[in-house]
Amino acid sequence: MITPIFLHADLMHMLFNSFALFLFGPPLEKMIGRTRFISFYLGTAVIANIVTFILQPLYYSHVGASGAIYGLLGMYVYMMIFRKELIDASSRQIVTVMVVIGVILTFLNPRINILAHIIGLVAGMALAAPFLLKARNFFTIPLVRPERKEGNDIGFDPNRWKKKRRMPIKGSTIMNVVGIVFIILVVIGLLSNLV
Repeated sequence: MITPIFLHADLMHMLFNSFALFLFGPPLEKMIGRTRFISFYLGTAVIANIVTFILQPLYYSHVGASGAIYGLLGMYVYMMIFRKELIDASSRQIVTVMVVIGVILTFLNPRINILAHIIGLVAGMALAAPFLLKARNFFTIPLVRPERKEGNDIGFDPNRWKKKRRMPIKGSTIMNVVGIVFIILVVIGLLSNLV
């Protein structure tokens, strides 16, 4: 139930899953915290593996972290439906495209464990609510807070232009780049299966 999460069929399989985790994981980890993120990731993977074990023939073997990756997508889908304040509009659009492409690819490649993908997605949606109870809004967190003076007036700092400022990268920009890279990887994966 656990070892398939850490095993992969070949280098490309491992790279694809690692890259997917790199894309989808960090925002969720920042929202819910490291311990809860790891628990959620492993929990959705184990649920997908248990369902695979129960519903597939005994000789069926599979490897990979797809159940966990789709579990993360399931949490994003849950946020898009029930916790819209946690994710901005452009990120919702990108996640929607990723989920649709991912589900379509699930049924196109004969070497994919369809149950792990679908159950991982459903498990992610089902388990998301308790994990998001204390979630921070990663995409729209104000990175710079204005100084407060007496009487709750925002103070004027005459030296504000001389101070070094950090320009935050917006979550929507990150998600746009993530979406483009993901689509490129999907096309490469499709082309490699055709050859």
